[in-house]
Amino acid sequence: MLLAGCAGPDFRRGGPPPFVVGTAGPDRAALARWSDFPAGRHPRPVVLLGDPASAGAGFTDGAAKQAFAAKRFSVTAALPAGPATATVALPDGPAELGVIGAAAAVAALARPLAGSADPVLVLDQVRYAPATFPTDRGPLALPAWQFSGPGVLGAIAWPAVDPAALWRPGENPDAGTTAVIADDDRTLTVALLTPAGGACPGSPVVTVTAEAVASPAAVAVGLRAAGTGSTRDNCASDDVLRYAQHTLVLDAPLGGRVVLGPDGAVIAVRRA
Repeated sequence: MLLAGCAGPDFRRGGPPPFVVGTAGPDRAALARWSDFPAGRHPRPVVLLGDPASAGAGFTDGAAKQAFAAKRFSVTAALPAGPATATVALPDGPAELGVIGAAAAVAALARPLAGSADPVLVLDQVRYAPATFPTDRGPLALPAWQFSGPGVLGAIAWPAVDPAALWRPGENPDAGTTAVIADDDRTLTVALLTPAGGACPGSPVVTVTAEAVASPAAVAVGLRAAGTGSTRDNCASDDVLRYAQHTLVLDAPLGGRVVLGPDGAVIAVRRA
C-alpha cells in the first residue's frame, strides 16, 4: 500500500525542514472515529461534505450572507409536506429513500433566533426540487427543499431525504482535495499537499512516501518524509506545500469505505 516518490526541499540553515510539514502519515485517530460507518450497507449512507445547506448563487448583500452563516431565518412561506418517498440514484445504485417535509427541513436548517444580534434572512418561498450536494463520492443530486427570499440569489437548498439516509450531516469536513479510484477498485490516486522540491547544492535528499492505513469502514491516507544531508549558507528556501498526485495500491477493494486525508477530513473520490 505504499508508493515512494522523491522531493528535495531547500531550507535555510537553522530553519525548520519544510518536509516535516504535513508528513506525519495517515490520521489513525480519524480512522477510529469512522469505525461505526456501515460501508457495506445498501443503500450506503450519503456522506455529505461540509455544511448540508447549499447557498445557491449567493446573496444580495453582506447582511444576508451573514444571516445565512448564522443560520438565522424568518420563514414566512407555507411549508408543504411533500412526497413520502423518492427514488434516488446513489453511487451504489438506486434506492427508495424517505422524504421529510418542509417544516422538518426548516427545523434542521435554522437556528433559534433568540439571543443573537446577527441579521435575519426572510425566506418567503419554498419548493420541492432536486439540488446537487457535495459528497464523499462527488456531487450528488438529491431531493431537496429549496427556500428563497428577497436577500437570496437563487435558493438555499436543504436535503429532503430522511436523516437516516445521511451520515452525520454537518460533521464531515471537506478535505478540499480529490482522489480517483481505478477500475480495479484498489488503485487510488490522490492529490495531497506535498513539500516542494529544490535543486540547491547541499540540500537534503528527501523521500516522500504516500501511505495508507485501513479498516472495514475507512481508508486514511497521508505522507511521510525522511531526509539526510546538510545545507549550505545562503541557499534559497522553499517551504511551500503544493498539491501533487500520489498513487497507492490498497490491500483490499475500496468498496463503500470513506477516504480520509492527513487531517482526518473526508476526501471526495470518483471512479476513473
